[in-house]
Amino acid sequence: MPGFEDAYECHVFNEHEVLPHLFFWDVVQDTVRSYLGEGDPDGPDWRRVLAFLEEETRRCAPGAIEVIVTSFLYDLPYKGEPGYGIEAHLGPAMKERYLQLRPWYGAEAAGAIRKPKVLAAAPASAWGPEALERFTSKCRSSPRSGRRRCPRRRRWR
Repeated sequence: MPGFEDAYECHVFNEHEVLPHLFFWDVVQDTVRSYLGEGDPDGPDWRRVLAFLEEETRRCAPGAIEVIVTSFLYDLPYKGEPGYGIEAHLGPAMKERYLQLRPWYGAEAAGAIRKPKVLAAAPASAWGPEALERFTSKCRSSPRSGRRRCPRRRRWR
């Protein structure tokens, strides 16, 4: 990571190993501080950090994507928090992942915030055989009783 060499060495010294999600907490904080102009002048430049992470996101390395999405994009500031606005500078690959985490941001950025629709639950009799089969096919059968267990509900039927 450009600009985080010292922080990385300090992290390894303190933790005795690399804990990427913990390390990226510091990356997010320092990147946002740099974006706000509050960071160390010799510290990391937020533009270089975003460019580096964009390149890593484009490469689609499985371990890197997981850390970038869950420990960088997920921890970016929300509206009303200091540093909100940095997400407008994300590259296309990271922007796509960011919109998967916060789908309302795309509508907000376009100025088209809509009130979410509230859907009424359909009665069980309204389920057709295909829908019922799709739902129950996700359940596992118990080897002993033959009952099905739905992974979402965690109980036996």
